[in-house]
Amino acid sequence: MELKLTEKEKVIYEEAKHALKAGIGAVKFSNLFFSPQGRLRALWKTQAEKEQVVSSDLYRWLQKQLATLRTKEAKLFEQEIQVASLSKSPL
Repeated sequence: MELKLTEKEKVIYEEAKHALKAGIGAVKFSNLFFSPQGRLRALWKTQAEKEQVVSSDLYRWLQKQLATLRTKEAKLFEQEIQVASLSKSPL
């Protein structure tokens, strides 16, 4: 699926791809793009513009990437818990 992006959105998209490639975690990714000071916030000044951003291809793509990061981190955490519980099991 090809994303339909404005020039400003393309800059944010490329930044997100770079962050993902560099191994950013879910919390930092969320803060970087979705926090009140995040990159997406620069895309709107009015409520109508905000609604456009939230329904944009970029927003949906970023949400999907965030969900993927969270799932990956949750699986890694679960694996760590299993390893830790095995190492504490009495023989």
